[in-house]
Amino acid sequence: MNKTLLVNPGCIDKETYGALEPFSVAYLASFLLKHGCEVRIADEMAGDDFKKEFDSFKPDIVGVTSTTQLIKRAYQILDYSKKRNALTVIGGPHASALPDEVAKHSDMVVVGEGERALLDIVQGNVRGGVVKRPHIADINQLPHPARDLLRMNYYLNARRLFPNHIFNFAPADAITSTVITSRGCPYRCIFCYNSWRNMPVRIRSVDNVIEELSALKAKYGTTALSFVDDELFFNKKRAADLFSRMIKEKFNFAWSGCARANLVDPELLALAKDSGCAKISIGFESGSQKILDVINKHTTVEQNRKAVGLCKKAGIKIGGYFMVGSPTETLEDIELTRNFIKESALDFVGLFLCTALPGTEMYEKYADKSSAGPNLWEKLNFYDYEISVNSVLSRRTIESQYELLKNEVCGKTRFDLADILSRHIKHPIYTAKKIISTLYKLLRLFENILGRR
Repeated sequence: MNKTLLVNPGCIDKETYGALEPFSVAYLASFLLKHGCEVRIADEMAGDDFKKEFDSFKPDIVGVTSTTQLIKRAYQILDYSKKRNALTVIGGPHASALPDEVAKHSDMVVVGEGERALLDIVQGNVRGGVVKRPHIADINQLPHPARDLLRMNYYLNARRLFPNHIFNFAPADAITSTVITSRGCPYRCIFCYNSWRNMPVRIRSVDNVIEELSALKAKYGTTALSFVDDELFFNKKRAADLFSRMIKEKFNFAWSGCARANLVDPELLALAKDSGCAKISIGFESGSQKILDVINKHTTVEQNRKAVGLCKKAGIKIGGYFMVGSPTETLEDIELTRNFIKESALDFVGLFLCTALPGTEMYEKYADKSSAGPNLWEKLNFYDYEISVNSVLSRRTIESQYELLKNEVCGKTRFDLADILSRHIKHPIYTAKKIISTLYKLLRLFENILGRR
């Protein structure tokens, strides 16, 4: 049987990309193990050394998953593996969006859901080209992610390592884990970067989820959870059943999850609160109804305001996420977003530059593709405006408005000084780039301030 090494590519900016367990490779690994395959994981985000893992394991097959932002490192891993005669496979959102591009670096490309496709490859049923297999209709058949193959001490300490990231709602000493209870989302926002967006929503049973939560509590002593489903509240009955079981099992987790403004209601929020819900994150995106309609959000500003009130009344902290620079957005639309954030008094605010990623409707319909390509992908990080989707405002205006809004509404974030110094000492090139980028943004900010006088 072929030996398979699955790789989660790393990067310097772990706070953005490295706080969550890599379910892509963890589920692939557990599926292969279920079918008797020999498999290991090299998780660079958690500190694994890919080359050492390769030399030690001597795999026949190297499989890499990658988002657009990490594709440069993924190509380096694939190129290294090919030179050492390993069969190379790539999957993930970027491969699904641009299979022809990634095929230049890999023997095989998996498009869409990966478990069945990768098993066919490992078993030798297919040896080249683009591979796509039907989605798994019943995801209860999937074994739980192979956490035994991950450096779990890293992920269990995410609250301490990344105090301002996804577990910012939890106590400082929390033992953290992430769980996904469904695949897919029934909505079609044009900026969505979801590998399952063209597949039906599939939901794990409550019993299946409870089994995993029990294992996390017993094996790792988990005290804080983040449900990373695209939409945890979509099936209200199932959500209510899950929260009720969590109460019955007395897990006492502090937990967070994502919801849509049009799906929260007082009864479900009360049940969520009783089960340990400490924070709900909602992608409001904009305070302008015009922009919500353009990005196909299928929510209204009024629904968004109501959702904030309902969460606050339930005693649940609320995190709101917004974009600047959406297609057709004007200065007046940005002002509406500014007013919405200030009036809502959200507990957490995430502000991002509107970023068109390959494979999204926004990229196909609005992106200026003249500058797109492999040399740009890692810069599509939601904080730098590299590919324009807005023909109304200039790039300079969008960037300066983003900086102004961030300084006005997001407040000052507390960071661990020792951690910051250590990160910059270890990565001088990264530090230099950050300094240059910050100076550039400050210059644009001052220009904008002076221009408003």
